[in-house]
Amino acid sequence: MAGPTVKLSFRRRPRGSLFSPPRPRLWRLDSNPERNYDRTVMKTMSPDTDPAAEWVLIQLLRQAPAWRRLQLADRMSTTVRELCLAGVRSRHPQASEAEVRRRFADIHLGIELAAKVYGPAPVE
Repeated sequence: MAGPTVKLSFRRRPRGSLFSPPRPRLWRLDSNPERNYDRTVMKTMSPDTDPAAEWVLIQLLRQAPAWRRLQLADRMSTTVRELCLAGVRSRHPQASEAEVRRRFADIHLGIELAAKVYGPAPVE
């Protein structure tokens, strides 16, 4: 049994454009998200996650306001930065905080740019 029909709309291009705007497509959405999964723009990113669960997550992200998506991106970026700093600290337990930040700059900016910005890298 097919689900509701959804009309996708597209923004019109400005008048005088060489191309006409695309026509909206009508898709039949099934109640089973796994069958609709291939019709979404986003593909699975987690092979160990059930496609139905990931489909729900994608729908929640699409419905979230822009400020919430930016907040999530900022939190993920902060987490990655903290994990990288923790990795530098575990590889160089005797390093000072300044040296840890300098080694992080090598990873984050690349060796050449970090050397230009912060000076030469610490000696091993």
